[in-house]
Amino acid sequence: MDRKEEYNKIAEKIVSHVENGTTDQAPEILKVPTSDYTSHERWSSEMKDIFQNLPLMLALSIEMPNPGDYKAMEVTGIPVLITRDKSNKVNAFRNVCTHRGAIVAQEGIGNRSRFSCPYHGWTYSNSGDLIGVTDKPKFGDIDNKCFGLEKLQCRDIDSWPKIKNAVEEEIKFAVQVNGKTRDIISVKKSLKKEQVNKIIYESSKAKKFIENKEIIKTIFVEDKIMNYIVK
Repeated sequence: MDRKEEYNKIAEKIVSHVENGTTDQAPEILKVPTSDYTSHERWSSEMKDIFQNLPLMLALSIEMPNPGDYKAMEVTGIPVLITRDKSNKVNAFRNVCTHRGAIVAQEGIGNRSRFSCPYHGWTYSNSGDLIGVTDKPKFGDIDNKCFGLEKLQCRDIDSWPKIKNAVEEEIKFAVQVNGKTRDIISVKKSLKKEQVNKIIYESSKAKKFIENKEIIKTIFVEDKIMNYIVK
């Protein structure tokens, strides 16, 4: 059954329910344990796996239509700063100074081209770059390019900026044939084993060995969590 047929069947069922005053019924009464609403562990898991990992609609473009506009808020315990820079691009950052973690913009909406930490005066542009350090010699030989605000994934979709709090981590695999490393492949850490194997199969270097029916073993370069055998 293709998707169109499936949608048609769903539509027919809905029309039938409307005409007959009925609704779908479960085989028996569903009982939900109270722990679903009181479990701290479940709450933390939902915050981490859903709200800190999936895109969230956190602002309307009408709230920050002009270059320099910003919106600061706390989302699932994470301070977030959304800005529109001089090129009209929407950005999102963790709203904390990269030196001591102090908040650089108080919650609310406003218009500023730069944000300064109240602790030591580190100053950031609304593009997230570290552009000023008060008494810089006291902090040693630091590279400003390495200490900008931590970026969050952000997209302005149909004038609805959407933020993903979690930074998508990648992990490197070494593709080994007969004990020798033949290729290095980077994959997203959240991918499942089957997805990782597909990427390995489709990599140009690995494909040659697979076609020759040689066994390929892929191992983590950065972690020693597990080995995958591609069969």
